[in-house]
Amino acid sequence: MSDRRLHPRSVFLAPASAQLRITVDAEIEQWHDTSAVVISSSACACGDELLVHSLDEGREVTFCIATVLLCEPIVGHPTRYRINLSLKPARAPAHLDGVPVA
Repeated sequence: MSDRRLHPRSVFLAPASAQLRITVDAEIEQWHDTSAVVISSSACACGDELLVHSLDEGREVTFCIATVLLCEPIVGHPTRYRINLSLKPARAPAHLDGVPVA
């Protein structure tokens, strides 16, 4: 029998910080200055931190740090998730591609 694990693997000796860029569109159900509720096709774990990009009334891209407070599945097909977020302003503005402006 051939070895099924032909893809490269990595082993980390200690926990390390990382950044992961995944773009997921979400439907905004509620949006306030410090909190939001969104509907997404992807689940999140409580405590996850997300970088949320949005357009303000002047069509400028802004972003904030969102911490997941609650993630509940919504019964239906396909399965979607209602995610409650705590919002904090991020340190710098962003372009549409997500790269911070210095």
